[in-house]
Amino acid sequence: MNNATREIGGVLGVAIVGSITASLYASSGAVFDALPPAEQAVAEGSVGGAVAVASHVGGVAGAELLEAARASFVTAAGAGVLVAAAIAALGALLAWRPLPAAAAVERGGDDLAPEAAR
Repeated sequence: MNNATREIGGVLGVAIVGSITASLYASSGAVFDALPPAEQAVAEGSVGGAVAVASHVGGVAGAELLEAARASFVTAAGAGVLVAAAIAALGALLAWRPLPAAAAVERGGDDLAPEAAR
């Protein structure tokens, strides 16, 4: 049961952080507004698509597009990681209070002593 719970949590974490990152990256449309509609859709779809479009465009414009796409992705990924950190901190706070060790310390620590020492 513990493994299944951990795996489901990992999958949900990746899905949530990935969705946030993808949404924020795709919404950085100002970076790609100068492109023709077909190339704009490819570049907004993924960083890999933006790299392909930038190499097709070439020259200074391609290099600027590539740098803008990278910056947009890093910004979006940073926001996704911050959301994950906030969720982890909230989970830690919610789990901290009911932990048995915390309750034992509050009662004087008797529950923490080994059975032979009692």
